[in-house]
Amino acid sequence: TIKQAQIVINIWLKQYNHIRPHQSLNMRPPVPETLQQSGT
Repeated sequence: TIKQAQIVINIWLKQYNHIRPHQSLNMRPPVPETLQQSGT
């Protein structure tokens, strides 16, 4: 169903943006990087 798809996508997005390390950020997740930039 659409609701189930939304749940799966939201879980994936959270993992991608908050947990998964990104090579271009020296293996750090992007969210802390974004928060750090907005604080300066």
